[in-house]
Amino acid sequence: MAEPGFFLVGAPKCGTTSLYRYLEQHPQVFLPEQKELNFFAADLFPGYMSERQYRRLFAPAGEGQTAGESSVWYLYSRAGARNIQAFAPAARIIIMLRDPVEMLYSLHSQHYFQGMEPEADFAAALKRRADQVGPLLDYPAIGRYTQQVCRYLERFGSDQVHIILYQNFKQDPLRVYRETLAFLGLDPDFTPEIRVHNANKMPRSRLLRRLSQLPSGLLQPLRAILPFRLRRRLIQGVVGRNTRYTPRPPLAPALADALRLELAPDIRQLSRCIDRDLDLWLPGRGYRAVCSQQTRIQSS
Repeated sequence: MAEPGFFLVGAPKCGTTSLYRYLEQHPQVFLPEQKELNFFAADLFPGYMSERQYRRLFAPAGEGQTAGESSVWYLYSRAGARNIQAFAPAARIIIMLRDPVEMLYSLHSQHYFQGMEPEADFAAALKRRADQVGPLLDYPAIGRYTQQVCRYLERFGSDQVHIILYQNFKQDPLRVYRETLAFLGLDPDFTPEIRVHNANKMPRSRLLRRLSQLPSGLLQPLRAILPFRLRRRLIQGVVGRNTRYTPRPPLAPALADALRLELAPDIRQLSRCIDRDLDLWLPGRGYRAVCSQQTRIQSS
């Protein structure tokens, strides 16, 4: 039975869904239909899936295909790197990173759409103390990448870790895709269909959103009875009817600067750790310039 040889470990809202969709088109790649397996993030998703269930997802892999999976919370998970190394020490690790202020603003919107986040206002959500929320809603902690990335570099080494910056992926997705194929030892000449995935969404009805987000304990019997493809179809039907695609309003510059200032020490440390220029993520350099550019475009 095939086992995963590479892991797209996050971070969330950094282009992982698009890269996953591009990789699954490659004839040499096998990816399970289900993204976000979360098997190795046992600290965040205890008992989410048994090892037998996990291994069975890779049974359909064809001969000669390289199997992999994508779960964006593996990066943030304190147990993810350790558990993946114990399972597959030779695994290739793909990490995608985005300006943490942009990432967190987008993540808050997704959490609110999914019903995980009760607070519609991003500024109010940031003011909550860490001990008032679960780990998946502790936004500043999620945005501090350095320790998360270092866990993988320390366990797998730089040769087995491929780091992608979201701004590069957005600017030239095909080039970044082919660099990733080369990192995985696959034919880099294959060209996938390139399009936007996982655009910003808002719920039409909060009630319908709550119905589609049943507690995991209530969903467990369905997992035993219904195959994943049918479960996904049912859930997608409900979610699809309750979805409206809408651009996020620009983040207030004062709030962006305050959050950027809070994250600046970690950004500088990460820059040294991965040897990349991250100055655009620092206070006064990134989001304010983007907002000014958007304002000029809208007024022209």
